[in-house]
Amino acid sequence: MLLVDNRAGSNDLILPLQKLGLDVESTRLDFGDVAFEGRGKKGIAVTIGIEFKTLQEFVQALRSERLQGYQLPGMRGTKSHPGPYDYSYLLVEGELLYDRTGQLMQRKRFSLMPLPGRMTVGELLKRKQVLHLCGGLNPIFTSCRKDTLQEILALYRCWTDQDLDKHKSHLAIYEAPPLIPISDFRRTVKTFP
Repeated sequence: MLLVDNRAGSNDLILPLQKLGLDVESTRLDFGDVAFEGRGKKGIAVTIGIEFKTLQEFVQALRSERLQGYQLPGMRGTKSHPGPYDYSYLLVEGELLYDRTGQLMQRKRFSLMPLPGRMTVGELLKRKQVLHLCGGLNPIFTSCRKDTLQEILALYRCWTDQDLDKHKSHLAIYEAPPLIPISDFRRTVKTFP
């Protein structure tokens, strides 16, 4: 079951997630906008939290330091007080547009206008990396609501379909192709003991 915060911002996700076939409960979360329980290694229950923001909200939260000073510690916890989530994600929705100087922009009718907060794309991307590397907040960027919903669905399925240590899509044995194509006959003979 997916718990979705019913306050402004995240309550717009409830009905579309239900239409995707997910069991969604509207509730009030202290931290994060979406939460659920997943299957960690050896089936041990783990908690997953997703903080959802539009691109403009993300810039505002960085500028006000609410994300770093309140929301991140609330989701991840501190050394003396663990947070509610074992794994935390930051899901940012919006087109990443910027001008030739790197200033973040937004679409307004038929033109581009500066995004409030006066932030460059370089600063935004660097801060995103630091939140991931030093804060444990795994970033996901989407360009539209349809993609946002698919990312939430994929995260939910990834964490609930099977135990974390049972996933295999990150494992493979790579064999470089030969310079000269090998015939089917030689390929078959090569497999004999």
